Amino acid sequence: MTGRSPDVVWQPGLLDRDERWASTGQRGATVWFTGFSGSGKSTVAAACERLLVASGRTAYLLDGDNLRHGLSGDLGFSDDDRAEN
Repeated sequence: MTGRSPDVVWQPGLLDRDERWASTGQRGATVWFTGFSGSGKSTVAAACERLLVASGRTAYLLDGDNLRHGLSGDLGFSDDDRAEN
């Protein structure tokens, strides 16, 4: 399944995609796991990261729960807090 959210806006960097891919020798991708709280998203994502790295790929898991501890540590999951986040 592929799709694009109208809420996600591309922010161009100083390197274009071809330059970045050439510098790493790999093509980039982003995988988003979505679902209900406690459904296993973080567990599945961590397993995918481990498999990608074990297969020689560069991978990094960026978990929303971890981001909330730093970037938005004072916000919860109320409608207002979610809107601000």
